[in-house]
Amino acid sequence: MADFEISLAQWSLHRAFGAGDLDNLDFAKMARHFDINAIEYVNQFFHDKSLDENYIAQMKQRADDMGVQSLLIMCDGDGNLGDPSATQREIAVQKHRQWLRAAKQLGCHSIRVNAASSGSFEEQQKLAADGLAKLADYGAEYGLNVIVENHGGYSSNGNWLAGVMNMVGKDNCGTLPDFGNFNMYNGNDVQDGLYDRYQGVEEMMPFAKAVSAKSHAFDENGNETGTDYYRMVELVLRSGYTGHFGVEYEGGKHSEEDGIRLTRDLLKKVRGELTEIYPLEPWQDLFNGNDLSNWQKVNCHDETFTVEDNMIKCDGIPTGVLRSEKRYRNFICEFEYKHVEDVSNAGFFVWSDPTPAIGVPFTRAIEVQVINGYETDTYTSHGDIFAIWGATLKPARPHPTGAERCLPSQRRARGTGEWNHFRITAVDGTLTLSVNGKVVSAGTEINPREGFLCIEAEGKTVYFKNMRVRELPSNGRLAPEQKAERLRRDHSLYNGRDLTGWTTPSKNNGWKANGPSLVADTGAAPLRYALESKIDSVSIDWQPAGGSMTRTRIKRGEELENFSFVRGALTLHPTAKINFMNLFSRY
Repeated sequence: MADFEISLAQWSLHRAFGAGDLDNLDFAKMARHFDINAIEYVNQFFHDKSLDENYIAQMKQRADDMGVQSLLIMCDGDGNLGDPSATQREIAVQKHRQWLRAAKQLGCHSIRVNAASSGSFEEQQKLAADGLAKLADYGAEYGLNVIVENHGGYSSNGNWLAGVMNMVGKDNCGTLPDFGNFNMYNGNDVQDGLYDRYQGVEEMMPFAKAVSAKSHAFDENGNETGTDYYRMVELVLRSGYTGHFGVEYEGGKHSEEDGIRLTRDLLKKVRGELTEIYPLEPWQDLFNGNDLSNWQKVNCHDETFTVEDNMIKCDGIPTGVLRSEKRYRNFICEFEYKHVEDVSNAGFFVWSDPTPAIGVPFTRAIEVQVINGYETDTYTSHGDIFAIWGATLKPARPHPTGAERCLPSQRRARGTGEWNHFRITAVDGTLTLSVNGKVVSAGTEINPREGFLCIEAEGKTVYFKNMRVRELPSNGRLAPEQKAERLRRDHSLYNGRDLTGWTTPSKNNGWKANGPSLVADTGAAPLRYALESKIDSVSIDWQPAGGSMTRTRIKRGEELENFSFVRGALTLHPTAKINFMNLFSRY
């Protein structure tokens, strides 16, 4: 069975305390009434007593007498720690110091604060991180944590809050994930403002020092109607969390006392029925911020994908792919991207073959569209997923044309110059895509369902950052048709921009580097590429004018009509106008 302790958040009784039916000094006694021995205070119910050491001492004595542990104080109403005004931010920091003193006297481990701010996504991150870092320094003087709850606005965006924690970078600054507070519009029930609660909690858990088991209503079987507690508790425990789960009932369907009992009993039920929880595999960086050491350039120029200011810069030229060094089967992958032009295109390929399909610069894969400025009835800029070049997928919703393409259920992507967050979950041939915190697209019955990850360049500059992957358990062996092709020792001989590496006896040689295609006009001079002795063959896609695209593998010593591999070099000597592409040597 799972193992965790249960605490009681004072907010569960906010109506009784607010109406004066309960006295703040009796909170510990009420917790014992519910057979709970740890409590989380709310500063609203003793806001005028924060500096009254005698009163705080009474609170501590009452808790000690009841054998109840004081865990934290939830602090509201003392200014915005992410206020755009440096002066107001500092005032908020100073106002919160009184609660640090009170928490220390009570024997708590943390104060819970809010990260309210205004401005753009990134501006608010920087402002909140600044205020939190200053308050955390004061907290360290008391040996206390400063923890942030998802409490509306961008704080209810798990990715945003995790980014704030990374910016702060202090051990005593963390999070308090709340199961239910994932409405970024502060109560305005606009769908685009809702953030997936399970994703949000998972993103906050690496920094969690407390957890709120929020509840609103229960069905006849005692299950919370808005949150799958089995899934949520397992998710929390898999992160390695060992602290309390705080009962926080705030619904209206049940009385406060009944709501507390229902939440407590559900947590106990889940605790008893869940088997031992083993932590998930840790996240692995796909991009380390410094170089492309986890990636391989497949069919592009050295400058197509570069590193700039801790980001992967894809300049889009030529159309081609950057492939992961490793294959993946079941996994979660996250990354952020930003377009810098109003009309722009790129992609992220999942379960990809290692090299392109015949006659195209794209691999067989499932494409997660990374696009901006395109919006029609058949494709969008908000998270389409679709099968390309021989892969197969059944979309979660039928496409208007019958294509193997899932259009998103909501339009959630941000536009030019703004960062978007994609989260891809790929398990046993099923793929879901979350855009900025909510699953909008999905596909099932996918093949292949094991392969590489690729970033696709397609004409425009796009930036990528914070790329990571977490592998998930896999069971059983896959059939050959369910797996991407195996990786060979293939190396591209053409970079898509120029004839680097190639030689010709004529300056007016009749050749043109045309993106993915190397085009020979009629009468073009022979084009030669010297190859090391270890190379035993070269794969060539070629298409004569008016003809079809063909893939030919020529071996060392062979001479064919339009190309040959003799005397240590591959020579292209077309007899007519021909389009060449995907030239890969192999050893």
